Amino acid sequence: MLPTDRTEFSDRLTGCMEAVYDKQVTPAMLEVWFSALATYPMDEIRAAFTRHVTDPDRGQFAPKPADIIRAIDGGSDGRALAAWTKVDQAIRCVGGWLSVCFDDPRIHACIGAMGGWIKLCETSTDELPFRQQEFARRYRAMALTTLADYPPHLIGRAETGNAMDGYPVEPPLLLGDATKAAQVLLGGEEHARLSAPDKSQKLARAITQETA
Repeated sequence: MLPTDRTEFSDRLTGCMEAVYDKQVTPAMLEVWFSALATYPMDEIRAAFTRHVTDPDRGQFAPKPADIIRAIDGGSDGRALAAWTKVDQAIRCVGGWLSVCFDDPRIHACIGAMGGWIKLCETSTDELPFRQQEFARRYRAMALTTLADYPPHLIGRAETGNAMDGYPVEPPLLLGDATKAAQVLLGGEEHARLSAPDKSQKLARAITQETA
């Protein structure tokens, strides 16, 4: 969500809880909900509330944040498989030379914990199934918690070499849904610390080009 979505989100959550489940939403509850769903776009959250309310089994109970996340993404196993499918395709089609930004921040967090994009792309064909299992375990664990922070993008060899040699650093390649990937890039924990004007301008150009 964007900060500008907060009012709509508050109205939707309050309306759902009060009109359907006769429950009050406190300011503290709202903060927990907003934090838990912050990485999801408002249109998907809107649809997920509708799916929960109309679910014959789950819909009779007031939703928790995990219920809305499940309505958006499905179960953790399916989400982990879908995420790895994106990673596997990028390994084969892009490789470790370019820096990349996926449309799912949990992919960044998992790969960062596994040693980074370059190291993952160096995995042999025989070892790749084991790396997939490690990725799936990490992803499923992260799916059960609120993601506090993550790398804004995954650094490739070109960016590493250029940065060391003092050459300009090109923006990362946005993978998957370009709009969501741009949001992941901007929401990464390190983005707020980017102060160099040239890099900020390149990031902005990348987002504009990919989402145009």
